[in-house]
Amino acid sequence: MLRHAMDGASDGSEIMVVGACMQPDAIEPMIGMFKALTIKFSRTYTGEEFAAVLHMIGEGALDVSPLVTDVIGLSDVPSAFEALRSPGAQAKVIVDPWR
Repeated sequence: MLRHAMDGASDGSEIMVVGACMQPDAIEPMIGMFKALTIKFSRTYTGEEFAAVLHMIGEGALDVSPLVTDVIGLSDVPSAFEALRSPGAQAKVIVDPWR
């Protein structure tokens, strides 16, 4: 993906990597040099930001219900993982152990 971003970038562009790729991502440094590209990497959030968002959710200041696609019990976990294999089937599934 990073190579494709470099190929499509205009001269002098900055590429910001904010996602995690679990496989090696090969690039050709000469593309970046000829186009004078800048590539930056970022953690997606800090611990303080994570804590602040959790607080907002807990206080009801941030409605996350549109993100939750299903609430399941423990016995449904295996089938939920199968559903997560298909793109678009599920996004965020909450496991409620008392359900």
